[in-house]
Amino acid sequence: MKSNEMNALKKERVEFRTSLDVKNSIEEAAELLGKTVSAFVCDSVVTRATEVINEHRRHIVSKEQWGALMAQLESPSKPNDLMDEILRLSLEEENWTVKMSSTM
Repeated sequence: MKSNEMNALKKERVEFRTSLDVKNSIEEAAELLGKTVSAFVCDSVVTRATEVINEHRRHIVSKEQWGALMAQLESPSKPNDLMDEILRLSLEEENWTVKMSSTM
């Protein structure tokens, strides 16, 4: 990408106030990475913003998915043999394991 195209993309500004200690830490970290303060802050914030957005999107379910979940909760399946065994073993105070067959 050409230099003037890069400058055209970076028109917006983000400003914030902080303490001197935080500013000094940011400057030190940027220097250690060989970046400008702007590049360091931008990279850090974009990385964190992406994490937050992706985490939020993982928790969003469609109306259909929500409806299917609610239907299952409102009319659960009857316990099968494995579920009965797990419940019985979990109520005992000693350690337990459940062996599952390969037919499941």
